[in-house]
Amino acid sequence: MDEQYFKEKILPLSPLMYSICFKILRDESEAKDCIQDVFYQLWATREKLQSIRSIEAFVRTITRNKCLDRIRLQKKKLTIEQSGVNNIAQVEFSGVDNTEEKMIKVREAITTLSEIQQKVFIMRDFDQMSFNEIATELGIIPDNVRVYLSRARKSIREHILTTKQGNS
Repeated sequence: MDEQYFKEKILPLSPLMYSICFKILRDESEAKDCIQDVFYQLWATREKLQSIRSIEAFVRTITRNKCLDRIRLQKKKLTIEQSGVNNIAQVEFSGVDNTEEKMIKVREAITTLSEIQQKVFIMRDFDQMSFNEIATELGIIPDNVRVYLSRARKSIREHILTTKQGNS
C-alpha cells in the first residue's frame, strides 16, 4: 500500500475512529491520542491492509482494542452513565450515595472480565451494536455473543455484590 491509498481509504475514517474513542474513553485528549496510536499501527501494517475485506470493520476493531488497551494500562475512568450498565447492574449499592462511586464499582467489575467479554459488553452496551454486528466483527456466531454478554453482565453483578458484602 502506498501513501495515496492510505490517504484515500484510511484517513477519511478518522471521524469514525474519534467517535469510537470518545464513546469509550470519554476524554477528548485521550481520544485524539488513541487515534494517533491507531494511525501509527495501521501505517506500520499498511502492506496487509489491501488484503482486508472490510477496512472499516478492521479500523473499528483496531480502534476499539486500542481504547481497551488504554483503559487497562492507564486504568482510565470510563463514564458509564449513558451506557446500558444501569440496566445490567440493578444492584443495591449500600453505603454508596454518589453516582461516581457506583461508576467506579462498575468499572472495577469490567476490568475483571475476560477480553472477549469486555469487547462484547462494550460493543453491545456502549456502542449499541446489534448481536449480528458484534458477531461479524468478532468472527463468532450471534448465539455466542449472547452467551458472552450474559456471562459478562452476570460477572459484573456478582463482582458488585461481592464488593458490597466485603465492605459491609
